[in-house]
Amino acid sequence: MGNMNHKIIQRVRDFADRQNLFNVENIIVGVSGGPDSMALLSILHEVSSLENTFPAITAVHVNHQIRPGDAMRDQQFVEAFCAKLGIKCVSFSYDIPKLASDNGRSLEEMGRIMRYAAFEQCAQDACGADYEARCRIAVAHHKDDIAETMLMNLFRGCGLDGLVSPRARNGLVIRPLLCVTKEEICAYLQDQRIEYVTDYTNLELDCTRNVWRNKILPDISAVSNKDASEALNDTYNLLKEDSSFLEMSANKVYDDEARDIGGFKVLPCAVLNSAHKAIASRLVRRLRQDNKGDLVDFSTKHLELTLSLAQEASWETKTIDMPFDTLAFVCAGYIGFCKDDDDLKKISVGIANFMGVIAVEGDLSIEIDLNQSINTKIPNSNLLITAQKFENIDGLEYNEQSWFIPFFGGETSTITITNGLAQMKFTKAGSSSSKVLSKVMSDMHIPRDARGCVLGIKYGEDYLWIPGIGHTNGFVSDKSYEAWKKTNSNADGYFRIEVTRA
Repeated sequence: MGNMNHKIIQRVRDFADRQNLFNVENIIVGVSGGPDSMALLSILHEVSSLENTFPAITAVHVNHQIRPGDAMRDQQFVEAFCAKLGIKCVSFSYDIPKLASDNGRSLEEMGRIMRYAAFEQCAQDACGADYEARCRIAVAHHKDDIAETMLMNLFRGCGLDGLVSPRARNGLVIRPLLCVTKEEICAYLQDQRIEYVTDYTNLELDCTRNVWRNKILPDISAVSNKDASEALNDTYNLLKEDSSFLEMSANKVYDDEARDIGGFKVLPCAVLNSAHKAIASRLVRRLRQDNKGDLVDFSTKHLELTLSLAQEASWETKTIDMPFDTLAFVCAGYIGFCKDDDDLKKISVGIANFMGVIAVEGDLSIEIDLNQSINTKIPNSNLLITAQKFENIDGLEYNEQSWFIPFFGGETSTITITNGLAQMKFTKAGSSSSKVLSKVMSDMHIPRDARGCVLGIKYGEDYLWIPGIGHTNGFVSDKSYEAWKKTNSNADGYFRIEVTRA
């Protein structure tokens, strides 16, 4: 190995160590057959031959079917090179022109989407369900790509994050060659006598990136005191520090404030509204990422719509349409993203439970004989309802999810656990007036979609206890026991009804 090539390999290894790129079991390497990806595969192979603990390498080639003849030549070239090195190679083939036409996207964008779909599929095949923790996808962006991407994003209109892209690591994707230039890559290939294929479309000016690469950047360098790519890399490194600080600050707020409700991540609207916009925008993007899985087509317009929705901070549920038939919503002071109205109902029920009531989806009606041992799971939930019989309750402890009902000789001991109470009238113990439960729940800001799911217990036609709202008979605390005793004689015994998590 030449001294220069040794330095490049060591530089890539040191860069990867600083960025923690290789600390996994498997690395999926995207290999088109062009110079950049061939250098990446070769360098990773060199590093793996020096380290026994280096991750397993799998090469992935995607045949885009754009250049008839050349496309199959490229695929066979990559497969032959991998066979020579003893590296597993998986090839995918997609009709990108047709997919682009069917989906209304450019060839460039559709090719990128399908490449990353292939990479991720291969990662799942290699590592299973926990592939995100065990696998990385290596792509061949290098130092010169930073300049191209910065200018492309700048003239599309972008924020700070758009100016520090690509990054060494972004989710599953790693870019080990961001520390070397195109010139160094070409010198490495020449020294190692590694052949590669040439995609002549990269020399044409009908692709956005090619125009920046082959025309605009050279023109800037011709009139600048400093090479354009070098100057933009200096700016990139300075801005990256600022971006990292903002991202770290936003992540701390998110980790402290985000709630997992109904299987979805939500944030209190108040958190977004009180944050500086630089933080709030990052909170929204992470919220979208966590609930949708990516930020594809989530534009500045959608970000602003989401922030405006949060500013309404509505207790009533409101939604705005988002890309890929998804919704941004506010519900009971929380904001998040979901797929459809069914998801939104699950979230509403989850928020209701978080607010202290017990809400269960679906129609519920369970009769329970208190004279029998009770340890019953409530359907469509992780809740158990239990009952114990006591002759004397002195010294017993109370909690928010338990209720004591007295019984007297000869009384029926069958109770019903049910929901769908919203239109029922309810009179709290100690009150002389009744209220329709929907009004009570509205006053408590329980989400409208969850009100028909709130659970209560009735005896005959009378509702006796609605956890989180109140009771009409019996008692739930020392204070309410003392109030009950003022108008009732001692009972023959007591049942404690309790709702617990399974």
